[in-house]
Amino acid sequence: MRTSVRGSVSGAVLAAGAAVVLTACGGQPAVDAAGPVGVSEAAATGSAAPATETAEAPAGDLAAGLLPASAFGPDAEVVALPDDAPGWWSGRDGWDDDGWDDDGWGDDGWWGHGDGPEDLPEGMGVEPAACADVLAALPEFPDDEPDVAGQIATTDQLRTYQVLADGPALEGLQLPVDQLLQDCAEVTVTGPWGMTATLSVTELDAVDRGAATTALSVAVTSPAGDRSGLVGLVTQGSRAMVLAQTAEDGTTPDPAAFTALLDQAADAASFD
Repeated sequence: MRTSVRGSVSGAVLAAGAAVVLTACGGQPAVDAAGPVGVSEAAATGSAAPATETAEAPAGDLAAGLLPASAFGPDAEVVALPDDAPGWWSGRDGWDDDGWDDDGWGDDGWWGHGDGPEDLPEGMGVEPAACADVLAALPEFPDDEPDVAGQIATTDQLRTYQVLADGPALEGLQLPVDQLLQDCAEVTVTGPWGMTATLSVTELDAVDRGAATTALSVAVTSPAGDRSGLVGLVTQGSRAMVLAQTAEDGTTPDPAAFTALLDQAADAASFD
């Protein structure tokens, strides 16, 4: 597997991947309209029966490259994400009620692009500090927003997100996957009230698609409970796709089924 992601990685893609981490940490769901979700083994192989589709697909050629509802299994509820709505799928303005904006993470943009470990709020810490440096170095959102189409599929066990983005602003952006795996493989985050969470990141074995492909497993252990999530990125030219999956307490998404679904999603989106 290629160990670097080059080419088209946009704010939409970065935020979507990070939404898995936020959900895994036990925060609010990324989208209130979607409940717990899942992708079955049959869905990963493309042999599932048609699923229930609760919203019309977003308009435009980009939406035609999303997975069909049937790919998520017979019990999945599939909701299209409007391309003009604020949120992580549109690349701006919010993962939660208070939102992400161009200034950084948190209610008032307290930590974001260019900020290092020394810039964290009092009482908060990230170990190793090198991981905070990696997160602070993530590419900034482009001013020229790309076209975006997305959807969420839910079942009783899992929530699966898919986002496609396309636009000139995505050319040449990079996600430091090598550094992420090296410096953020095992991270301890301490909150202002002494609450501690441990986050681990490992690479999954995924088929190379497009110009670059990466797939990661994220696991979080905290007093609020254990969470896990899987994130896959495929980039090529001006296009990028993210597929992300989270599970409920006590369950872990199936990495093999997820990477198979990622490959199927790359086919649907016409990546090489």
